Amino acid sequence: MLEIVSAPIEWFWPKQWGGTVYWRGSADQPEIALTFDDGPSRYTPEILAILKENNIPATFFVMGKQAERYPEIIKQIAAEHHEIGNHTYSFPARKFKFFSDVQESQVAKTQEVIEHLVQKTPRYFRSPGGQMGRCFRNYIRKHNLQVVNGSLPIPPPGKSAEEQLRVIKTTLRPWAILILHDGDDGYPESGRPKSTVELLPKLIEEVEKSGYRIVPLSRLLEGR
Repeated sequence: MLEIVSAPIEWFWPKQWGGTVYWRGSADQPEIALTFDDGPSRYTPEILAILKENNIPATFFVMGKQAERYPEIIKQIAAEHHEIGNHTYSFPARKFKFFSDVQESQVAKTQEVIEHLVQKTPRYFRSPGGQMGRCFRNYIRKHNLQVVNGSLPIPPPGKSAEEQLRVIKTTLRPWAILILHDGDDGYPESGRPKSTVELLPKLIEEVEKSGYRIVPLSRLLEGR
């Protein structure tokens, strides 16, 4: 049985601890899922407006600290029927670190914050940078969470919208889980997500032009 123990980069296929891969989709039209990390931030409402205008579902892997800072945005995400995942409370992704030292408290506190705000407990978890030490399996199982990383190399969030779109166009494939950013884990008030706002309309147009349908993450993973 294959098990991801550690992931120092942010791309992997969708999986659950123990090696079970959930990857379902329509045979008639290829589907992908959009996910956003590190938010919410002051840019998230702009992203939500674009998604609403185009009737596109998404999953937001939020940081508990940011959820506390922007509770109304979290409520808006839920009210507009997007999914909310756990992205720890405040743990930043670390370069060149093969084993994460994220503690269970980071996971548990974020679960509590989100549940308090929207009366719904997150089902999915994504560790910052995809970094997961061996002990993380027990944390995740304890909180009934499924680990969901990405299935494509992520478009570099610090790059321009045009550069990010170029990466997506060359790597997009059916049933992909795409990681974008509506926040910046290390610098919550940075302007990094501005390029995501600029990218999103172009991305939606490109995806639809290529014959893909954007569906909720839960549909892609679990067929619903």
